[in-house]
Amino acid sequence: MHRISILIVSFVLIGSLPCLADQLQWNSHGVCERAVRAIKPESIIISYCSLADNEYVEVWLVKKVGVANTSTKGLFEVSIFGKRLYKSKKAFSSGEYREPVDYIESKDDRHSGWFVEGIDLAYVYIHMGDNSFRCLGKLLELECLVELETIKLPDNLVKKITDRKNARRRIKFQLI
Repeated sequence: MHRISILIVSFVLIGSLPCLADQLQWNSHGVCERAVRAIKPESIIISYCSLADNEYVEVWLVKKVGVANTSTKGLFEVSIFGKRLYKSKKAFSSGEYREPVDYIESKDDRHSGWFVEGIDLAYVYIHMGDNSFRCLGKLLELECLVELETIKLPDNLVKKITDRKNARRRIKFQLI
């Protein structure tokens, strides 16, 4: 009997791990629409799972954002068309994140181009003003477990991003 109890508890614990990994990946259409309104095209967001091990903080430029269907009826996900601009120099494990963080430009061939990716609202942070980014799931008052609700980017990185965006705007304006 004792072995059966241990076996059942083990299966329950193992089975619950994927649930934590995708806390707010698939949601109702209404929740996804609220998230899309919070993430503006041409905005900067941060992708970081504060509960994972060996996880980098990534800074993304969002070109477009929308609601996508999933394989489960009644559930949808927010999809980003974006580009990875910067990532933390080192990866963090759960509970290790400490600011200030040093960032490097994302140059990995696999991740330097544009991408389309579904996001988990618990692991995406949106700009709140100044250098602060807040967990989108928490901002939308959704139930999620995170160790870090706010991330603050260093002043020099925010300046680089702003200069880069302004240069893109000038080029776009000159092409018109």
